[in-house]
Amino acid sequence: MGKVFVVQNPMKRDPDTGEWVSKYDLRAAEAFGEIVVLLPVHIGPPIPEIEIAALTRGLAEFKSDDYLLPIGPPAQIGLAFHLALVANGMVRILQWNRTRVGTLVGGRYIEIVYDLNKALANTK
Repeated sequence: MGKVFVVQNPMKRDPDTGEWVSKYDLRAAEAFGEIVVLLPVHIGPPIPEIEIAALTRGLAEFKSDDYLLPIGPPAQIGLAFHLALVANGMVRILQWNRTRVGTLVGGRYIEIVYDLNKALANTK
């Protein structure tokens, strides 16, 4: 089983305890592999050099059976996607698919595969 690389895991303050907790429940993503958070939560303006270095280190072992979970700031998500795609020629993304049946709201992650090599071969 591969790993699930989360670009950044936003945090929120728990109203009952006052502790910082994950904004999103990532337990459904654990079915696809071990969760690995690439970037810490950062307050303040982005520092591109540090983010590029951290994402490059974090994605150095990104394999074809791993997933990218695009949570976090759009620029960092784009950068992580680019680095993973360049390293492997393909990226598996987990995308949340929310469903609503009557008053019940649920959902699950679906896999989307972006295969650059296959796409380029089909354009020739």
